[in-house]
Amino acid sequence: MRKGMSIQRNDEDDPNVIYGSDSDDSGPESGSNLKGGREAREKKEIKKRTSKHAPAEMTSKRPVPRYRQVVELPKKEEHRDPRFNKFSGKFNEGLFKRSYGFLEDTKRTKLKSCERRWSRRKIPLKKKSWSLSKQIQKQKEEKQKNIQRQWKKSEMEAVKQGKKAFYLKKSDKEKLALYEQYKKLGEGKGVDKFLEKRRKKNSASEKRFLPNARR
Repeated sequence: MRKGMSIQRNDEDDPNVIYGSDSDDSGPESGSNLKGGREAREKKEIKKRTSKHAPAEMTSKRPVPRYRQVVELPKKEEHRDPRFNKFSGKFNEGLFKRSYGFLEDTKRTKLKSCERRWSRRKIPLKKKSWSLSKQIQKQKEEKQKNIQRQWKKSEMEAVKQGKKAFYLKKSDKEKLALYEQYKKLGEGKGVDKFLEKRRKKNSASEKRFLPNARR
């Protein structure tokens, strides 16, 4: 061989050299690069919404999950009872009675009209008059309870001051209820009318037990 001439080595003749394609050189990294490029292209394809109320666009190439709600259903209307709703506020019994106190008089007048009509035809109006009388009786009982509650409160204060405790009898409770009734009538100047009605009622009840000659 001449001096100065370079010897070109041919790798094809060397059996220790392994040749492969370009795709084999990249290995598993090439697969991830392809996947990332595909996702980037899909993102580019989806356009931005014109407004927040516009429907969201999604690529059709991505499969929809099994438990995904595709269409949003409207929410069911919740019917709330104002009696048990905290937004309606707390029940004020005193304010309710002051605002709707006229209903007691209305119920009494209705009961009287029902009783008059009931005397003509007894069966149909019996239930209605009975329910009204029951409501009126309940109101009377509530009034008596309020009176007794106030009296107990005053008695407790008296006991604290060192006075002896006093317990009401049934007759005393009735007297206390009558006293409160007279007190209210005195404010409206209706004591005389009430007493006159009561005298007539008592006299009528007494006459029933008298013989016919003494009436």
